[in-house]
Amino acid sequence: MAEGGEGEELTYNLTEGQLLSYRDVFSMFDKEEQGYCLYSRDFLGMWRAVNQNESEAEVANIIAEVDTLQDDKFDCEKWLRICEGPKFKDYRKPEELLEVFRQFDTEGSGVIKIPQLRYIAQSIGEKLDPEMADEFVDYCISQGDKEKTGEVDYDAVVKALFERDPGVNACL
Repeated sequence: MAEGGEGEELTYNLTEGQLLSYRDVFSMFDKEEQGYCLYSRDFLGMWRAVNQNESEAEVANIIAEVDTLQDDKFDCEKWLRICEGPKFKDYRKPEELLEVFRQFDTEGSGVIKIPQLRYIAQSIGEKLDPEMADEFVDYCISQGDKEKTGEVDYDAVVKALFERDPGVNACL
């Protein structure tokens, strides 16, 4: 819960940890401590900092929707409202991460081929550098391709990720 001005309390549909994290992101981008950030300069970087990986065109659509005053400015309260809104995807939920994998499972078989997984890690959303992609793919193989078939069972990978770290932030 956030406190508003003059005794007014603002409430958000966010955990205390999320509020702290999202406020920190806002503060990082409000370098001059003016109390606002600019959509044109800051929003894409902020959006990426909270693990949102839409394309630049999709982000432009989000900005067009939320910049109702068309003044290119938003304050922390507006930022938190955006983060709790319907455009925000919380990849810390297993079902959200599973849905990401399903988008690339064209046959609906529950598996993704290893080269496709590597391509996804290096080319889509927040792109991983080759070493990080290798580490991620190796982890996925160790958890989801124990039979060495060349295909990763993404349900097993998601389960392993959340057992390893219940607050996991996936970067897919």
